[in-house]
Amino acid sequence: MLENGTVIQAVSDRFEDAGGSFSARLLEALEAGQEAGGDKRGKISAALLVHAPEPKLYHNLRVDNSDDPVGELREAYELGRETEEQLPEQAEDMLGDYPEEILNFGLKY
Repeated sequence: MLENGTVIQAVSDRFEDAGGSFSARLLEALEAGQEAGGDKRGKISAALLVHAPEPKLYHNLRVDNSDDPVGELREAYELGRETEEQLPEQAEDMLGDYPEEILNFGLKY
């Protein structure tokens, strides 16, 4: 269902050349596939799902019914990364000095 024969090669090349985390490389590869033509049925949804020993907020993202699903997925990914980085400090500001066990109690992955 790909637009042309260059999509798979573009995805593969970008994944190999991209730096950063596994999730960042997957998103880069998805963007390259879209740039190369993507799905010939058009654009409507995009998703990123990563299973990791330490899951992050940006490891399970999905965009549906969009004119630019890959672009919106990138925005959600960046927001998730930013939120993940700020969460410990924000929790400390809001909760004060609580034992680590209490802070971690509500975190479910």
